[in-house]
Amino acid sequence: ELLRVLVPEGVAYVKTSAGWTKTVKPRPDNIDEWTHFLHGPDNNAVGEDTVVGPPRHFQWIGGPRFSRSHDHWASVSAVVSSGGRMFYIVDEGSIALVGASPRWRLVARDAFNGVRLWQREISTWEYHLRDFRSGPADITRRLVAIGDRVYVTLGYGQPVTCLDAATGETIQTYEGTEGTSEIVFRDGQYTDARPGQIV
Repeated sequence: ELLRVLVPEGVAYVKTSAGWTKTVKPRPDNIDEWTHFLHGPDNNAVGEDTVVGPPRHFQWIGGPRFSRSHDHWASVSAVVSSGGRMFYIVDEGSIALVGASPRWRLVARDAFNGVRLWQREISTWEYHLRDFRSGPADITRRLVAIGDRVYVTLGYGQPVTCLDAATGETIQTYEGTEGTSEIVFRDGQYTDARPGQIV
């Protein structure tokens, strides 16, 4: 019962007559990570997960419960997962008035129970009143999560920033990466695509 209620990699301490015992719920080895927009750096949108299947129930429900509009730019523009966490860029502006200014954020959640771990403001992102499905194809490729690191551009024209996946704190900002349109992490290194650069 204790392991049932713990999320994978969750820790429980139980006091016994001999003292405290520590139990760590193992992470299943048959679930995959989705580190880039199309699964991995090779852009092959086929995962190695053997658990996923047709939805039969909710794992968890987290906000926002409604998107801002069905006729304009999608409220969620990028989603990746790594290390038992999911990361996404979302417009949390008012749903009562689609013309109101957007509030773009990078949000991190526990992928197993949906707990919101942290968020970072994004200064400028895509124009939220663009027509449906008319946005730039590379907008989803500016967010990558690998292990305990998240690589993202925190706004248009902003440089690539490396964040701590657990806290959202900035680890490093890479100078000279302004204008990056795609981030790829492969073989322990990241590459960014900027206008006029071939990667």
